[in-house]
Amino acid sequence: MQMTATKTTSLQRADEIELSVVLAANDRVNVADALRQYRPALDALDRSYEVLCAIEGTAEKTIAALNALAEDWPELEVLESR
Repeated sequence: MQMTATKTTSLQRADEIELSVVLAANDRVNVADALRQYRPALDALDRSYEVLCAIEGTAEKTIAALNALAEDWPELEVLESR
């Protein structure tokens, strides 16, 4: 299985990141909505962070929602299985 990043932000600034949040996404939970709820808490930490969301076998609707969320959230990186 190969994971493909839609952005390369975590690799570019790995030495600056203080906290990494890693999530495995599936279609049983609305991951995009959950991440929207996490963001204010993560931003309030006043620490550099990244959110890595690994998706495999996930519906196109979920992938599209995560990619749309990542457009406005530089700390979020969506990793798709190919």
